[in-house]
Amino acid sequence: MRTDLFLQKNNFRLISIGQNLFYLGIFLLPSAISLSTLVLLISLVISFKVNKNCFLKDKWNLLLLFCSFLLFISCAYNQINSISNDINYWVGLFNLIPLFFVFFTFQFYLNTFKKRYIFSIVLLIGSFPVFFSCITQSWFNWYGPYELFDGLIIWFQKPLQKIDGNSLLANNAVSGLFSNANYTGQWLSMLFPFSLVLIFKKKHSYLRRIVAILLTILIVYLIILTNSRNSFLGITIAIPIIFSLKGVLFLITLTLLFSILYSFSFLSIAPLGFKELISSIVPNNIFEKFLLIFNNNHRVGIWKEIIMKIFQKPFLGWGAGTISLLLLVHNGENLSIKHAHNLFLELAHNYGLPLAFTLSLIIFMIIFKSSRIIYSKENNFENLFNKAWLSSCLIILFFHLSDVTYYDGRVSISLWTLLAGLKTLIDEKGDLKTLKN
Repeated sequence: MRTDLFLQKNNFRLISIGQNLFYLGIFLLPSAISLSTLVLLISLVISFKVNKNCFLKDKWNLLLLFCSFLLFISCAYNQINSISNDINYWVGLFNLIPLFFVFFTFQFYLNTFKKRYIFSIVLLIGSFPVFFSCITQSWFNWYGPYELFDGLIIWFQKPLQKIDGNSLLANNAVSGLFSNANYTGQWLSMLFPFSLVLIFKKKHSYLRRIVAILLTILIVYLIILTNSRNSFLGITIAIPIIFSLKGVLFLITLTLLFSILYSFSFLSIAPLGFKELISSIVPNNIFEKFLLIFNNNHRVGIWKEIIMKIFQKPFLGWGAGTISLLLLVHNGENLSIKHAHNLFLELAHNYGLPLAFTLSLIIFMIIFKSSRIIYSKENNFENLFNKAWLSSCLIILFFHLSDVTYYDGRVSISLWTLLAGLKTLIDEKGDLKTLKN
């Protein structure tokens, strides 16, 4: 009896330590990925140690184990039948299998509304270095890279540069401490739903509500500076997800107002000061970027070439890192690329269609089941927050329809952590059914 009591107390202390380390790791995630990974790894080990008996009891974990098996088979096959001696096919596993454990272990740090809410606040506060780096890069031309602890922490702070290398897009894109403006845009758009819902927390004082409003405006402003189409579209899909019909009407009104103001700035009767204000806020080529979506996009050519490669080796793929060896031709132009610009095609090309379909099905079912639960509940702040959580996860997934930012550790850890949070909502529904029965 005393032994059991001692074990319970010991587990309670471990869980408490793990929870605090989890929050610390999330706080460090945007600005110090190396330190964050180390701290989160310790919290992962603690959670697995305490909850390891639950691992095989969860069907989702069994499916992820099946995915791990497919990954090992693919890597072994492609290593034996290597197309290049310079490729280590096993390195790619670090982008997936450790994240499967993140999904399992972090659920225990997110299994209540309070824990998920604290997570969002910690994530927002931890992102202030991102805000700072973007502002100083854009306003004061502070350029790096800045390194600390012999390169353990790196803020890139690259000189403002053209994005996508297209002459139509000749505009300075802010990237801040990230290595790429699209990564920055994705991070900011992922934060947007959490800052937005804070405005509607009734228990907040007027001061806190004003801070939430200013923070939301700042995030939107910085997203505009990143010049990222996916980020613009990301925040527009977040509003309807969170607010349903009211959100759609608000979005239409906001879009019309923005369009009117932007159009007015081109008229000769518009004050010079107003024109300068609009031009300083909105990149000149923002609309040209969106027009390119409907024009002949080189990514379509890339997708065609990748699909042809997938059909050549549909079951086990070509192996991670092989896309960069392919020479793709589109409209007579040779293009050397690093990824497929679509996560599903990336997985299918690297590891085969069975792995891509299974992993996609797991993610789809988590989104589907959790969204059914979220939209079946009454409207209150907790449910509004759950919608924000869902929209934040969907924004990351939306990005991966036309880009692959997954290989940035901050993005992949965030994605699987958000999926873990949605999984806890599914478990909560199951627990309520059990209690009722």
